[in-house]
Amino acid sequence: MCAKELHVDVRKVRKYVLQELRALRPIDVQMATICASCREMAPHSIWSEVDAVDWKKGLSQFAKWFPKPFELEPPGSLKALWIGLFNPVGLLRRTNTDCYVAGTSRFIDAGVDWACNPSWFPNGRYCNSKALKPLNRFEMRTKDAGYIGLEQAISEAFVAFAWAHAIQIIGPARLLGVNSSLGLGFGWDSGDNLVLGKLVPDGLVLADDLEALYKKT
Repeated sequence: MCAKELHVDVRKVRKYVLQELRALRPIDVQMATICASCREMAPHSIWSEVDAVDWKKGLSQFAKWFPKPFELEPPGSLKALWIGLFNPVGLLRRTNTDCYVAGTSRFIDAGVDWACNPSWFPNGRYCNSKALKPLNRFEMRTKDAGYIGLEQAISEAFVAFAWAHAIQIIGPARLLGVNSSLGLGFGWDSGDNLVLGKLVPDGLVLADDLEALYKKT
């Protein structure tokens, strides 16, 4: 097989992510499992650098950041929360990977564009994630293989795992506020709209399928 034909099957990885979410193992174990699956699909020397990312520290940073926007700018009545992945340009004009949180008055019943034009867009919405930050650079270094889809697959996995763990660490009440439940969605601003599940007073209720929105009839 030509190197340029190698790529990560993102849809297959999402199924693995859901399996890991159900098990809720430690995040470093979860990410190692996902990275190993991706490496099998698209072998490349870059995976040794992905393996060196400290996912535990990434989770710690995520869990410290995530409740702050809710405390500083309480969102009021919402239907859902959205974690968006995007590529900010940092110092030295270097493109990074990061995520932000927003809230909406709509959820998946409004269709694939439910997360557009959020009603809650707090000032402290950006995570500045050190775990996500290098993923775009890693992806660019697979140009010799025609780009392998590393950034999309690994960033989606980390956000899903970090969010699920953070809910356990933070507790649902601090995030729900006046709401009895909140839909949870995530994904790339320019990509698929994925559904993590629903947040209720007892915790996270996982979706049956992260791609459920695209399979509605």
